[in-house]
Amino acid sequence: MRINLWFSEDVKRWHWVLIHGKSAGIRHEGGESVELRNALEDIARTVEHVEQCYQSDVVSVAKS
Repeated sequence: MRINLWFSEDVKRWHWVLIHGKSAGIRHEGGESVELRNALEDIARTVEHVEQCYQSDVVSVAKS
């Protein structure tokens, strides 16, 4: 998992992209915010969601 976070002076916003993937392919999520703290909270929620999805994939495979 890779997270890129940057501030755009032109639009005065924090932008972020989270890149993740498995053998099925690479996926990405992204967002933007005026406030850094809000961007970081969005990133944290997204990481937690991605981790939950990976966990449910592992459980599904184990039950098969």
